[in-house]
Amino acid sequence: MVSTRLIERIEKNWEGIIRSFLESARKDPRLTTYHRADDYDLRLRAEDTVRYLGRWIAADNIHEIAARYETLGRLRRVEGVPLSELVAKLQLLEDTLLRHVQWENISQNPLEIYGELELVRAIRAFFRQVVYNVIRGYEQPARTHAA
Repeated sequence: MVSTRLIERIEKNWEGIIRSFLESARKDPRLTTYHRADDYDLRLRAEDTVRYLGRWIAADNIHEIAARYETLGRLRRVEGVPLSELVAKLQLLEDTLLRHVQWENISQNPLEIYGELELVRAIRAFFRQVVYNVIRGYEQPARTHAA
């Protein structure tokens, strides 16, 4: 089971995590489209993911995640954001979150270590689902016209 305490710590420290993510995104050579973008939109999506991480990684929210991130994929396609940059941005956010979990949550005992590992597993599973649904949404207009 995922540690509620660790999730709460992430959700409580969301501002610092987002600040770190934005700094990394601005320097990442894979994100040239986002370099020209306003921080507001980049921050808004990342904030939504990090602040409500517990809700997102709950098993009963798969359909909500699918709908939200398919919509994001469609929106980014219309905006002309290359799919590779969109996926790279999501990978960067995942890496930022995992760094926070691994470096800020120094575990003291086997139970805490297990909780941390379960949280890492849940975050990775969540982002796999996010990437899949973003790609589905991004491809959706193309699939509709091809049918």
